[in-house]
Amino acid sequence: MRRAAHSLWWLGSAAAYAALCWLLAANLLAGPLEGSDWPNTLAFADWMSRSFPAIPFWFPYQGGGVSPSAGYAIAPIYLIAGLHVAGVDLVVAGRVVAFGAMVVGALGVAALARALGLGRGWAFAAGAFSLLPPAAWNLLIYVGFYANTIAAALLPWSIAALVAYARYERPRLDRRGVALFAACVLLLAATFVAHPAVAPAGLILGAITAATVSRRGPARVLAVGIPALLCVSGALVAFVVYNRAANAGGVNDLSPAIVAGQNIPPSVLLGLSQKVQSSGLLESMSLTPFLLALAILAVPFAVRDPRWRGLLVTTAFAIAYLFSVDFEIALATANPLLSPLLGFRGILIFAIVGLAVLGAAALSSLARLGRSRVAAPAVAAVAVVGLVFLEIPGYGPHHEIDPTFLRARLPTMLARGHMIVEDGRTLPSGISSEFMWDDKLPLASQHFSGEAGRVDVSPLLGSLLKALPLRSDARTMNLYTFTLSLLHLSWSDEQQALFLDNAYGVAGASVSEMSAWFGVDRVAQRGNAPPDPPEDPSRFSAAGWAVTSEGRLYLAASPRTHTLAAFRERGIVLHIGETKNEAYRNTYRLASAGALPFADGWLVQGPACVDDISPAELARFDVVILEDQCMRDVLADEAKLDAYVERGGRLFVETGWEFSPLAKSASTPDFLPAADLRWQAPSGTLAFGDAGVDVRGLDLARFGDFRYESGAWNVSAPDSPLRQWARPVLLAGGRPLIAAGQLGQGRVVWSGVNLVTHVRAKQSVDERELYHRIMRWLLDGASTATRELDVSALDEDGGTVRLPADGWLLWRESPIFASVAPDSGTRYSAGPGLLLARLAAGSVRIEQHPSPAMRLAAFAGALATAVLLLWAALGLGAGGAGDPAAIFGAIGRAAVRAVPRFGLDEDE
Repeated sequence: MRRAAHSLWWLGSAAAYAALCWLLAANLLAGPLEGSDWPNTLAFADWMSRSFPAIPFWFPYQGGGVSPSAGYAIAPIYLIAGLHVAGVDLVVAGRVVAFGAMVVGALGVAALARALGLGRGWAFAAGAFSLLPPAAWNLLIYVGFYANTIAAALLPWSIAALVAYARYERPRLDRRGVALFAACVLLLAATFVAHPAVAPAGLILGAITAATVSRRGPARVLAVGIPALLCVSGALVAFVVYNRAANAGGVNDLSPAIVAGQNIPPSVLLGLSQKVQSSGLLESMSLTPFLLALAILAVPFAVRDPRWRGLLVTTAFAIAYLFSVDFEIALATANPLLSPLLGFRGILIFAIVGLAVLGAAALSSLARLGRSRVAAPAVAAVAVVGLVFLEIPGYGPHHEIDPTFLRARLPTMLARGHMIVEDGRTLPSGISSEFMWDDKLPLASQHFSGEAGRVDVSPLLGSLLKALPLRSDARTMNLYTFTLSLLHLSWSDEQQALFLDNAYGVAGASVSEMSAWFGVDRVAQRGNAPPDPPEDPSRFSAAGWAVTSEGRLYLAASPRTHTLAAFRERGIVLHIGETKNEAYRNTYRLASAGALPFADGWLVQGPACVDDISPAELARFDVVILEDQCMRDVLADEAKLDAYVERGGRLFVETGWEFSPLAKSASTPDFLPAADLRWQAPSGTLAFGDAGVDVRGLDLARFGDFRYESGAWNVSAPDSPLRQWARPVLLAGGRPLIAAGQLGQGRVVWSGVNLVTHVRAKQSVDERELYHRIMRWLLDGASTATRELDVSALDEDGGTVRLPADGWLLWRESPIFASVAPDSGTRYSAGPGLLLARLAAGSVRIEQHPSPAMRLAAFAGALATAVLLLWAALGLGAGGAGDPAAIFGAIGRAAVRAVPRFGLDEDE
C-alpha cells in the first residue's frame, strides 16, 4: 500500500509539474521561440538522423567544423534525431524533448529534497520552486541554448542519487544499495555526456554536497566518481582534445574585461533590471526575490543540521559567483584552460536547484516550530502569499516585450502564439520569430546550394546562417576575427571581417584576399528589409565582386571561384615564435588582410622554438619569419639558421619585441644585417634606403609615429654600420630601422621596429604595403602560382583531390582531426580551420576522423560501462554485494592510524 501511494505521489507530481510548465511557458509548445541556436540544434539533429543510430563525426559548420561526438552536447540532439527517425517532425521533437526535460528536472529537484529528508509536500514544493525563476527558462526559449536542457534535467537527479547513496546506512549493499550505486554512476556519466562544458561545475558542487551529509560521504562520492569517470572516458578525452585544439589560439584572450562582459549584474539576478544591454544572452535572468528570501530564511536552520550544511555552502558559493564579478574574474582567469567549465550556465543551474531545495527546507523548518496541526498549512498559505507578492520580476520565461506579471502574460502568449506544426510545412514558421524569414532563407538557399566554395553571411543575418544547413548543402564559414581561433568566443560574430571595414584591426584589409584564404566566394547582406536599413555592398563592388539585389538580400559573388583545396609547389612562409605574445596571430591577420597576398605566398604557424624544427624540415620552407622566437640552444640555433640562409633560404627577423632573444646584443649572429643591437628610442626624420626593396609610391608622411602611450615606441637598432652585404630599407635620423641584403644564396630582412604590431597600432596603409613589398622581395624567385583543385567524392567528412605535382596542399577545413591518405609529410595549421600539408603528386583523400586517443578512450568507456552493468546484474541476482566505498574507507582509516604512529616513532 505504501509503495502504491509512493508511486501515485510521483505520478501526481509529474502531472502537476507538467501543468505548471504549461502555465509558465505555454510558448515552449505552442508559440514562437527566439534565439538563433534553435536552428543550429535542428541542423545537428537532421544531420545525425541521416546515419542514426551511429553518430557521424564531422559537421562542416562555421569553417572549422563542430563534432557532437567530440566536444559538443550529444544527448539532447541525439534524442531529437531518434524521434525524427521515428517519424516525428524535427520541430515537434525539439519542443517535446525540451518540455519533458523541464518536467523531469523539477522531479529531480523533488527527489533531491526527499533524499535530504524533506517530507513529500515540501519536496513537491521544491520541484515547483525550481520552475519559477526566469533564469531557468530564458536561455532555452529566448536564446535557444537547447543543449542546456538535458544536463539541467539530469543534474538534480545525479545529486539526489549521490546524497541517497552517501546516506545509505548499511556497510554492505543489499539489492537497493546495488541499484543505488549503479544509478549514481550512470546518472553522473549521463549528465556529463549531456553537456561536457555545462555539467561539470554543478556535478562538482553536488559531489561536495553529498560528501558532507554523512561520515561515509567522502568515501562513497569517490567510489561513485571514479567508475563514472571511466564510463565517460570517451566523451571526456574527446572534449579535452577537441577544446584544447579549438581554443589554442584564443585562451590568451581571456581577460577580466571579457569575463565581466559575460557576468550577470545583481540587478538582473534580482529582477530589478530586465536586460543587460551589452549581451542578448542575459535578458531576464532573475533568480526571483521569492527564492532568495526563502533561502535566507533557511540559513539558521541549515547551519544547525548536518544534512543541509553542504548544500548551504555550495549554494552560497554559486550565488557569490553569480553576484560578484570580481570573484568570477579571479576564478576564471586563474586557469584560462579551465575557464570554459566556469561559465555562468553551469553555476546558474546549480544555484536554481540549491535555492529551490533550501527554500522548501526553510518552509519545512518553520512549520515544525509550531506545535498545532495548522502550522504547516499556515506556513504554506503565507508562502503562497509571498510568492504572489514577490512576483515583481515575473515567473517563468520573461521577454522584455512580455507583461511583467504571469496573470497578464499568459493570455497574451496564447493569443499571439502559433500552432506547433502547420500543414504542409517541414519547418513551421512558429519555431522562431527571429530566424524563419520565408522570403530570405529559400532565396539564400537557392543561390548558395551546389557550389564548390564557401559562403558567409552578414552578422545582421546571423540567424539565417544558422538555419542554412537545413535547406542548403552550402559549406558555411563565418570569418570571425575576434580571436582568429576555431571556436573560442566565436559567438562574437559582430567581428566578421568580410562585413566590417577594419575588423582585422588592419586598415584597408582586402576582401578578395580574405576570400582567397578561406575560400569564401559568395556572401549575403541585408537588403531592403524595413524597418531595418539595408547594408552597404559597395565594399564588394569596389573589389570587383558581382553584386545583385534580391529585395531583402544583397548577394555578392567573387570574380574567382575557389574550392576546398588549393595547391602551390613553392612559396610557403613559416612563422617561428612564441604564442604567448600572439606574434603569429597578429602576423596572420596582417598577412591574410593583404600584406602577404594569397597569390604570393602562404603563411603557416611553426613551432615556438627554433630548436623544435630540424634543418631538413626547415629547408622545405621558402621563407622563415623569426618573431619572438625561443632559442634554447643559442649557438646551435644560430648555426642552423645561418646554414639555412647560405643554402638559399629567405629569412625575416623581427627584433622589435622587447623580450626577443636578439633584441639587445653587443654581438649578433652572422645572418643579421646589424652587427650589434641596442634598445633605444628612434629620433630624426624617416627616410628610405637603397636595399633594393621596392618603395615606389609609399609616402613616409603616412607612416605612424613612434609614440607609445605617453612615452616612446622604442626600437632595436644598431649603433655601428650595417654589415657589408646589407643595405637599409628604412632609417630614422640616419640610423637603420629595417635592413635587407643577399647572404650566400639566400636573402635576409631584419626589422627592429616590431613592424606588424606598429602597423596595426598606427593603422598605416603605407606601412602595411611596405611589409607586402618586403615579403615580395623575399619571395622573388622562390614562389610559384596557386591553383584551385577540383574536389571529388565530396561529403560531410572530406573529399578527394589530385595534386598535379609534388607540393603544398591547402585544405580549407580544420587540421584538428584531419587524416590524409597517403600522408607523406608534416602537416601544419595555415590559420583558423585551414590545413597545410606537403604531399606527393597524385590522388589524395582528406577526411575528419577521431584521433587514436579518442577511439581508445571510447572503447575504455564502453568497457567500463559494460563491467558496471554486469556487476549490478550479479549483485541484484545475488541479493547484494560489497560496498565499493569500503576500500576508500579502509584507506582513510589506515591513514588516520598511521599519523599518530609516525609521531610516536619520531618521539622515540
